[in-house]
Amino acid sequence: MVQARRCLLGSRQLCRIGILAALALPLWAHGQLQFVIASGCSHGTQVITATGTGSWTVPSGCTSIKIEIWGGGGGGGGETNGQNGGGSAGAYVVETGLSVTPGNSVTYNIANGGGGGVSSSTGGAGGTGYASGGYGVLGTTVTYAGGGGGGSSSVTNGTWLYIASGGGGATGSGAASYSASGSSGGAGAYGAYLGAYGAGGGGASSTAGGNATYGVAAGGTGGTGGSPQTGTNGSVGNSYAAPSSAGASGNGNTPANYSYTGANGSGGAAGGTSGNPGTAGSGSDSGGGGGGSSTANGGHGGQPAAGGGSGNPAGGAGGAGKLIITY
Repeated sequence: MVQARRCLLGSRQLCRIGILAALALPLWAHGQLQFVIASGCSHGTQVITATGTGSWTVPSGCTSIKIEIWGGGGGGGGETNGQNGGGSAGAYVVETGLSVTPGNSVTYNIANGGGGGVSSSTGGAGGTGYASGGYGVLGTTVTYAGGGGGGSSSVTNGTWLYIASGGGGATGSGAASYSASGSSGGAGAYGAYLGAYGAGGGGASSTAGGNATYGVAAGGTGGTGGSPQTGTNGSVGNSYAAPSSAGASGNGNTPANYSYTGANGSGGAAGGTSGNPGTAGSGSDSGGGGGGSSTANGGHGGQPAAGGGSGNPAGGAGGAGKLIITY
């Protein structure tokens, strides 16, 4: 095993460091010129799934990182007949070659997904994060309730800042909610008929998502000012589900009966079967959308970023965001 050694000039000692001599860096200390062999970056990956704020210290020798970050998914709608909508997926943002300084901190805020609407009770709460998603609203026909918008996730070192937007919350009526674009949060789904079916809350971005308004058909507006999305939108899972914005990914499993089964949340990986949670994503894939059900609560969206499934009486919550740092 080769170890770094210091050579003191003027001591008439010859320090032999072999082929590593070319890697030695000069250092003046205590009146003597010394040579210390430099160490490089020990490359690795840091995966952060816990929601809320935190920090990561840049390892010694590392000057460049890659980040992948997901916003929170939107919540599913709740309705007694189970024909309500699935929530949208949060956005996926990736950037490489970001300059960092060893020993400095990279701070982050990982979003929560939006809450599912609960029939005859309340609209879904907006997910928290860098900015919060908007609240869904109970319909004027109270058997319907919209889901809350997903919160946005962020990562920064004080010089650069990246924000992944949240997905829009679903309506209680079965109409599709809208996916996040990355630069803006997903708009909450349309509640129809002067808000009779309960509109969804808007997904967050750099700014908060808008709340849905009781008696108003339009869903909450999506926040603005986030980072552009990376990846492609997924396809629609069924006639009531929203497309995904969490990268090149799929949807929740499609129910056999379109007319009477609630919609799956959008996302990637393997979606949940009727009423069951979506699976967690792996690598850069988003989580699976929560399974919709006409006879049970909707499944939660898988982490990261998947939308919650619709349900009776309650929709599933959207999947939380996530951060991967490669150094």
